[in-house]
Amino acid sequence: MTAVNSKSQYCESMKLWRVPSPGDIELLHAAYVRQTFARHFHENFAVGIIEDGVLGFSYRGENVIAPRESISLAFPGEAHDGHAATPRGWKYRMFYLDISLMENAYLEISETKRCLPFFRPGVIHDDYLASIIGHLHRSLQGAVAPQLEQESRLLWMLIQLITRHADEPPRMDPIGREHESVRRIRMYIIDRPYIHWPRRNTHG
Repeated sequence: MTAVNSKSQYCESMKLWRVPSPGDIELLHAAYVRQTFARHFHENFAVGIIEDGVLGFSYRGENVIAPRESISLAFPGEAHDGHAATPRGWKYRMFYLDISLMENAYLEISETKRCLPFFRPGVIHDDYLASIIGHLHRSLQGAVAPQLEQESRLLWMLIQLITRHADEPPRMDPIGREHESVRRIRMYIIDRPYIHWPRRNTHG
């Protein structure tokens, strides 16, 4: 799934698979050049990263561009299309997540209510979060990690997405004073350096 050289087009390819744990998740790893997607919507929450190239799509009344290392997002029920924004095409990794996973992640943070957080943009620029998404996606494509590790990684990814980019995120306490469930996940990751999470920085 790599280009012949830095200026050539990708060879189109697509791999779609499911993982039963942690939750019913559908994953996509694809490279497209001539492929176009007619206007459609997803019942699940779609979020992923652009590995290379540029994806263009219309979303919430705007024509948006998702360049390399950006995050592409589609809220359940929001219609959008998709096409290559440059002649080279684009490569991306996507998660299609059951709504209940997002609701549960919100509850883990707020500890008071269970709701589906709303995200307005279709493209997010956040290097730290993009690295987390990419690490998790690649790990679910390769050797199967222990279930607790998968669950911790996924929940941490969703917590970061919600607290950093949701329209109305629940308040998250500073490190050391966060909710018990969030603290446990953070300590689980710290105690396992082989997970190789990226270093945290300020999102933009």
